[in-house]
Amino acid sequence: MPPVTARHRRTPNARARSLGALLVYAAGSVVLFGIPVLRRPSRVYVGYGTDPATHMWFLMWWPHAISHGLDPFFTHALWAPTGYHLGAVPSIPGPSLLLAPITLALGPIVAYNILALCCPAVSAWTAYLLCRRVTGSHAASLVGGWLFGFSTYELGQLMGHPNLALAALVPVIVLLVLRRVDGSLRPRTFVVLLALCVGLQLLVSAEVLLTLAVFGGLANVLAAFSFPRRRTVILSTLAESMVAIVIACIVLLPYLLAVMRDLASPPIYTFYSSFYTSDLKNFLIPNPMTLLGGSHYASIAATFSGNVSEQMAYLGLPLIAALLAFAVSWRRMRVAWFLLGVLLMVLVATLGPRLRVGGAQSVWLPWRLVVGLPFLRFALPSRFMLYAFLAAAVIVSLWLADARGATWSRRARWALALLALVALLPVRGRDFWKWPDDTPPFFSTGMYRTYLAPGENALMIPFGGFGTSMLWQAETGFAFRMPEGYVSVVPPPEFAGDPFLQTLSAGVPVPKSSAFLGVFLRAHDVGAVVVKAGTPGSWRQVFAPLDPSPVEIGGVVLYRVGPSG
Repeated sequence: MPPVTARHRRTPNARARSLGALLVYAAGSVVLFGIPVLRRPSRVYVGYGTDPATHMWFLMWWPHAISHGLDPFFTHALWAPTGYHLGAVPSIPGPSLLLAPITLALGPIVAYNILALCCPAVSAWTAYLLCRRVTGSHAASLVGGWLFGFSTYELGQLMGHPNLALAALVPVIVLLVLRRVDGSLRPRTFVVLLALCVGLQLLVSAEVLLTLAVFGGLANVLAAFSFPRRRTVILSTLAESMVAIVIACIVLLPYLLAVMRDLASPPIYTFYSSFYTSDLKNFLIPNPMTLLGGSHYASIAATFSGNVSEQMAYLGLPLIAALLAFAVSWRRMRVAWFLLGVLLMVLVATLGPRLRVGGAQSVWLPWRLVVGLPFLRFALPSRFMLYAFLAAAVIVSLWLADARGATWSRRARWALALLALVALLPVRGRDFWKWPDDTPPFFSTGMYRTYLAPGENALMIPFGGFGTSMLWQAETGFAFRMPEGYVSVVPPPEFAGDPFLQTLSAGVPVPKSSAFLGVFLRAHDVGAVVVKAGTPGSWRQVFAPLDPSPVEIGGVVLYRVGPSG
């Protein structure tokens, strides 16, 4: 991104204001998401459903694998005895290693809560630093930082995707590019710092790094045309950025090779890139995760594709009005058309390969041209809203920092901006960001040591993504293995054709389940079955042939598998 203005000023209290901004965002994160968690930090976590348990598993897995000399890119703990390649799944190695002391001392739930509460606060703070560089205004940048860090994108990903919610490096990378173009960073320093940020981003989310490279490259091309006088330095910066990416990839070559190797087996269904797209109405109509997304809009929001956590296109009427007002008041400035061009480009891309309006599909869109390309075919267009909110944050902060106009006009701008913040607030009284730990006492109190042999392969019910068995395993320090996992929606080939997997994947028993049970247990060397008490379904009937007298202890029903399976 090129320099949009030269208003940045160094003041004696700049660091104090920067620290104050971070404290404001941290307090906002705690107030909005952390109060239920702080009461019971090891028993309640920020998130929704079972996705957070997967990332808690990874928080424990990386320090466990490294300390035990295991290959961190492959595990036998899941989908045992076959195992599973972890290169192409969102394993968050960077946060896992950073939080390792907390994870090992206090457990994966506490570590996950710290990570989750940091995501909006730190992301807002780095966006604040970018906006302050652009505008020189502390107050305007506070608003811009909040728009980014507490956007509907952040609300959605905070439900269970910390790899996507931790977006703090995106504004930092844009800031580095901006400083290189305006001449405040030397080429060598820029390449080193950018390579460091690229490497760190790869260790947080390869998906974000990939889409950032795509949209960042397009933004730089657009900048070269928008600012002809700086075209040379912009293109030089683009070339230096590529050098930085190459350096980061060389340093992290083992991880990158693992990612590329495992992408040969699709980590998600191919239709996801067409299903998880933004609905045109979602730009204006909120879904239930926002304060304004009440029953009045429920029927419309129900038509949006994807799930509630991926319906992140809501900008709100006040923010849209602010963006339009900026377009009018700055219409003669190149920077305005550049920023608006970037915003429009991202908004069109987030609609996906085909336009959806209220759930109804219509015309084909430009993203159709790239949706099948290598790597990009795994990108979910709804998640591109990350970049739309960053562009909107910079635009709004510029608009607020503009000293032109009468006093009433400036006050009206601030009033509209504050309304935009209110319109994006998360809903209260819903459990989108509060989920209780359901680990049975059988695992949390150590009872499993008496009934499961070390490293034994035990089938857990609820199965895979229907429950949080990965968290149970992580909390025991990987004391047992499981013929299941929820690191991807696609099972290993050795499991994919098993008839009993259909029963397990349905979440409830189906006709003739028992007929396929023995084959599954023998094929995958299962020694025990652990059913959490109260799990819906007639599981007792399914597993009764295994063990007519199962042990009921610690909130589970334990079935031993005999020699005949």
